[in-house]
Amino acid sequence: MLSVDILFLQIFFSIHPKIFIQIFYYKPGIMKYNMLVSIFIVFTIFTGGILPNVTISAKENIVLFDDGVEKGSENKKETHIIEGVPYASQETDFYCTYACPAMIFKYYGINTSLYEILFNSGVGYSLAYSHPKLKRFLLSCTGTSNWDSDRSFLASLYGLSYEENRSSSNALSEEEHWNEYWIRVKKNISNDIPVITVTDPVYLTSIRNCLKEELNIPEWIWSNTPEFIWDMFPCTMSHMIVIVGFNESDGTICFNDPSTEIFGHPEYGLYAWMNLTDFRETMDRFSKNQPYYSYVTGTYKNISKKPLEKTSRFIKARQRNIERMGGNISAYDDYVVEKWNCSNLGINALKELEKNLGNGIKNRITTIFTYKIISTAYMFSLAYKIYYLFDKFLPFVVDLSDYQSQMNYCYQLAVEKQDISQYLWDIQYVFNDSNISKTCRRDAILLGYEAENFTKLALNFSKFLERGMLMPLPCAFSITENMADITGNMISIEREIIGEVN
Repeated sequence: MLSVDILFLQIFFSIHPKIFIQIFYYKPGIMKYNMLVSIFIVFTIFTGGILPNVTISAKENIVLFDDGVEKGSENKKETHIIEGVPYASQETDFYCTYACPAMIFKYYGINTSLYEILFNSGVGYSLAYSHPKLKRFLLSCTGTSNWDSDRSFLASLYGLSYEENRSSSNALSEEEHWNEYWIRVKKNISNDIPVITVTDPVYLTSIRNCLKEELNIPEWIWSNTPEFIWDMFPCTMSHMIVIVGFNESDGTICFNDPSTEIFGHPEYGLYAWMNLTDFRETMDRFSKNQPYYSYVTGTYKNISKKPLEKTSRFIKARQRNIERMGGNISAYDDYVVEKWNCSNLGINALKELEKNLGNGIKNRITTIFTYKIISTAYMFSLAYKIYYLFDKFLPFVVDLSDYQSQMNYCYQLAVEKQDISQYLWDIQYVFNDSNISKTCRRDAILLGYEAENFTKLALNFSKFLERGMLMPLPCAFSITENMADITGNMISIEREIIGEVN
C-alpha cells in the first residue's frame, strides 16, 4: 500500500491528508531524486549530521516480554527462524495484502501466484460505494476484501485455515497490548507458522534501506539521522508484512516485506532483520493512528487438507466473484456492510453513483459540491503545496500529476480491472474445459473494457482535483454528465459479465 515517490515525500514532507488514507494512485511516477536528496542532506547536516552520537535507534529500555503473562515452553524460546518462506513482490502500491498470503502459500508447497490470489480474493469484481469518510466515492477490492471472512474463504480454496487476532480490549495499556501481541507472534513462529501483521512502513528497516540505496545517501549522513526526524511524520499508510523469526537474545525480529522489489531491491525484503524495540515503537505509533488494525496478527495454518484442484478453485472463486459483482451483500464481509454502512455493493454501487452523477438536479448539485469540497481540501494540503511548487519551479524532480493521480480513487480500480483481465487472458487455455476457457476469455475482454472506462472516469474526476472550488458550475455539470455516461457504460459491461437481463 505504498509507492516509492509518494512514500519518500511522506517521510520527509508529511504529505498524506488523513481523509485519503485508503486511496492510492494508478502507477508509481518516475522521479528524479537529485534535488530531494540535496534537500535531505542539507536538512540532516543541520539537524542530525552535527550530532554524530545520535542515531536512528528507538528507545532501548522497553520491556519486551513478560513471561508471567502466559506460561508455556513455546513462549520461552529466545530465538526461532522459520526456514524457507519465499519472497513475493506486491508489484503495485496496493497489493501487499495479497503478496503476503502468496509467500505463505508457497511456503506450504502450494503452487499459486499473486494474480491467482488476486482473482480468488475478488479483485476486479468487488466494489462498494460511499464509505462514511469518503462520501460518493467508490471503494475497490483492496478496501472491501481485507477482512476475516474474505481471508477465510481464500484459505479454504487452498486447504488451509485462517485465524485473525487483535488486541482484546481498547482499555489495555500499550504495554498490555504489546505483550498480548508478542505472545501470539512468538507462539506461532515457534511452531513454524508465519505471521502476517500490519505496520507503519516508515519505520521498517527494509524500506529505509531501499530509500537509502535509491537516494544514494552517504552512510555518515544516514547513520546520524536523529530519530525525531522520522517521528515528525504521522502514520497514515498501512503496510502488510510476514514475520518469519525472532531473536530475543539480541533483541531482533525477522520479516519478509513484499514492497522492496518496487524500489528495485527485493534482497532487502527477504528475511530482513530489525531491532525489536524499534519494531515495537512502530506498532505503538501505528495503533494510535489506525486503532482497528493495531497489533493485528493473521495466520494461515496448514491443516493437512489438500488444496482444491485448480479448476475447482477457479469455479468456486468465480461464482463468489459474480455474486460480489452482482451486489450480493452476503458475499461481502459483515464489517463492510455493518461498520461502513455500505449497502450499495458491486453493480449497485455503480448504479448509485450514476444516479448521484446525473439523475436530478439535487443529486447532481450535491455530488458536485461534495467533489469540490474534497478537491479544495486536497489543494490546501501540505502535500499539494509541495508538489505544486516542485512542479512549477523544478519540474524535472516532481510531476504534480503523480499526486493528483494518487488522490483519484478510480485509478486503482482501473489497475485492478486490467490486472485481472490480463490474468484471465493468460490462463484461458490452462483448463481442459472449453467452457471455462470461454468464460476466461469473455471476462478478460469485458474487464479490459471496464478498466478503460474507469480510466476515463478518473480523467474526468481529475478536473475537480485541478480546480477545487474554482470549478465553474456549468463546467462541473458537463463533467458529471460525462461521468454519468461512463458509469452507465460500466453498468452495461457488468450486466453482461454477471448475466443480468437489461
